[in-house]
Amino acid sequence: MKECLLARHMTTFLAESSQADAFVFPSLSEGCALVNLQAAATGLPLIAMSESGSPDCALNVGRRDSSSLSQALKRLLDEPESIEQLSRASLEAAAKRTEERYRAVFSAVAARDARVPD
Repeated sequence: MKECLLARHMTTFLAESSQADAFVFPSLSEGCALVNLQAAATGLPLIAMSESGSPDCALNVGRRDSSSLSQALKRLLDEPESIEQLSRASLEAAAKRTEERYRAVFSAVAARDARVPD
């Protein structure tokens, strides 16, 4: 039986993220990065480019704006209490997105089943 690569990736991500204080995703081209949602689900404060489709809880910085990126990092260093606040926001955002996604999937399945004759 082949090993599930996604499961291995998630196990590695969870192990690594448990040792981090924040997750920084300075991508210039990612439309909606799954890794942002994974980081939020682990409760890591998230710093991401505003174009990366990051959750509402993220400290969003402008594209190619190294100054705002360094300011966001400095905020976490200078205000350790903000890490806890952003961590709670990450968990809440991840829970909300997960619930919204499941509702959408279940609604689509229910609509499909309603159209299938007995």
